[in-house]
Order: sequence, then C-alpha cells, then structure tokens
Amino acid sequence: MPDYPHEFNTRPFNRIHGMGIDSRDRLYALSLEKAVLLGFDAPTADEAPTRVVPTHGVQTHLFSLSRDGERAFVTGLLSHTVSLVRPHDASVPPVLSTPGRRIAVVDLERFAVIGGFGAGPVLAGSG
Repeated sequence: MPDYPHEFNTRPFNRIHGMGIDSRDRLYALSLEKAVLLGFDAPTADEAPTRVVPTHGVQTHLFSLSRDGERAFVTGLLSHTVSLVRPHDASVPPVLSTPGRRIAVVDLERFAVIGGFGAGPVLAGSG
C-alpha cells in the first residue's frame, strides 16, 4: 500500500465515512452527507477527487469495493438501501435494493437487474 504524505481536500463532500483501495492503488472515500463515492486515481499526487459518483442512497455510511475498483456496494442508513455503483462509469445509474424486502439479482457484466426474490420492489436505476 502506498504512503499518502498529504491531506485530501474533499470539500464540499464532507462527513467522510468509509475508505477503500483497489488493486491499482486508487483510493475511494464515501461522503455520508452528499451520498457520493469519491475517487482519487493517483492518491499520492491528487489533492482533490478525480471522480465523484452518485450512490442515490441517503446518509451513505460504508461500502465494499471489488478488487478491480469497477463495482462498489454502498449502504444507505436512512434510505435503508444497498446501492450497486460503477465508480468509473458515472453514466450507469446505481442499482438500489432494500435488504430484507426484495433483493435484486444483478448481471454484473451488463450491470442490469435480471430478477429478484422476496417481497417488495427492486429499485433498479432509481434514486
């Protein structure tokens, strides 16, 4: 893991909750207040995010990142959702699901909802 010898300016994306690093040493941070995933492509040099991706959750708290950094699963505390987002393709809307009600089955290659199980709606690509 690389050394990060400086501070990062995340303004106006505050209340950072959760950080992660992918296999290419890119840094990710989650803004609880703004519900966006921040990306730092060259964290040893970047002073501000190089990407900002919406999660469509409310009061996002933690996330789990795929090793290659292409997918992130984000929890929304007040929205009671889990969002599947593409950190490197903001043109793909998040896929949301409300755990405990209905779980979306997502084709991770096509990034499309292909089914689900449980009671309630799957909130695909909404927010």
